Amino acid sequence: MRRERLPPSETVRLAVIAHKMGKYDDIISLPHHVSKTRSPMPVGARAAQFASFAALSGFDEMIEERSREGEEQSAEDNQADFDE
Repeated sequence: MRRERLPPSETVRLAVIAHKMGKYDDIISLPHHVSKTRSPMPVGARAAQFASFAALSGFDEMIEERSREGEEQSAEDNQADFDE
C-alpha cells in the first residue's frame, strides 16, 4: 500500500503539532473528568472568582476620569466657539 506524499509545508505543520503535543501524550486521550457529586459552576460565578485579581486594577477609574476630562474639554471648546 502506497502512502500519499504531503506537501512540504503540511509536513512541517504536522511535525510542529506533533512536537507540541509530545509532552501531553500520556494524558491527551484520557476522558474529561465530570464530578458525580457536584454540579458545574455557572460561567458567571467562574468569572467572578477572578475579578478581584484584575491585572489592570484602577484602569476603570482612569478611563472614567479621562472621559470626564474629555467631556469638560469638549464643553470648553464648544463654549469658545460660541464666544467667537
